[in-house]
Amino acid sequence: MKRLTTNIVPPLGPNEASAYFIGEAPGGEEDIAIEPFVGPAGQFLNRIMAKKQMSRSDFKFHNIFDQRPPNNNLSYFFEDKKPTQRTKL
Repeated sequence: MKRLTTNIVPPLGPNEASAYFIGEAPGGEEDIAIEPFVGPAGQFLNRIMAKKQMSRSDFKFHNIFDQRPPNNNLSYFFEDKKPTQRTKL
């Protein structure tokens, strides 16, 4: 497996936050800024929070994977890429 050359994007926000926002993996903007939820989805979330008078500092932001996969393809993180069949009972 090819080694990732993207930045590690750490979580942002207090551990005691009342809610967590969790994404799949950082995108290009997050990789550059080294901060979660700053790309298009994060900007959309910021607009919603502003309308509701909510502050980002009250929430925790993180991703399941902390590095951007090549071509934003999450299958990079899965070693077994073969489809599996369910076992009949």
